[in-house]
Amino acid sequence: MRKARPKNPAPPKGSVSEVFRAFLVLGLTSFGGPVAHIGFFRNAFVLRRKWLDDRAFADLINLVVSRNEFSRIVGRALRLAEIDVWPR
Repeated sequence: MRKARPKNPAPPKGSVSEVFRAFLVLGLTSFGGPVAHIGFFRNAFVLRRKWLDDRAFADLINLVVSRNEFSRIVGRALRLAEIDVWPR
């Protein structure tokens, strides 16, 4: 008998080096201020790599939106989420 697959499989995880490389590229190429960074983060981590879904990404944004340097904080939270320090 075949095992049933879960309806919502866990998103793929990035290794520490993969997360480092992703943020290195974003750090070297992302210009335009915090609002632009959030768009770059969403494209890189939600749409392209599928490490987070839109809901988890929006939760991170809502968590830090009241802070002045929110793109930096969201970046840190995304790194922590990928190395399993931050709960999903």
